[in-house]
Amino acid sequence: TLKTLSESWKKGNIQETMVPISQMKDLGVVCDFFNHAFMQNNVNKDYLKVEQCIYFLPNVVNLINSKYETSFRVGIKMVCMMFDCYSDSIESAFKNKNFSSEKTKENYTKMVNFFEEITKNERVLGRDLEKDKNLSALLDEMRDFCKKCKK
Repeated sequence: TLKTLSESWKKGNIQETMVPISQMKDLGVVCDFFNHAFMQNNVNKDYLKVEQCIYFLPNVVNLINSKYETSFRVGIKMVCMMFDCYSDSIESAFKNKNFSSEKTKENYTKMVNFFEEITKNERVLGRDLEKDKNLSALLDEMRDFCKKCKK
């Protein structure tokens, strides 16, 4: 399964890859796929669009809520990757009220809500944020981002 999905991903069939990933219940496979497809291949916003990210947001939350540290870390790395790639363009669109379509506005709103959900996630907040300064800084950035977008 992972091999088939990875091959489809490499061929640029993002939509066809993300739908099965979004429906997977095996977090081990999801974790391995995300780790391979995103972390090792330096995905950027030119390759992956916000519209495509929407499909796997539930799995990112599931990874973060997992009892396994590896899954949690991959989930947080996915959040960082998406925040780094899209926060500027999303914030700008909300600030200027400039969306290319109603669907874009809907997807951007979903991303803002996702980031806000992460800042309130019990598993995330249960971490020792004094020791994990990077996570603490990310949460602060995401809170500020969400406030700006929801003005």
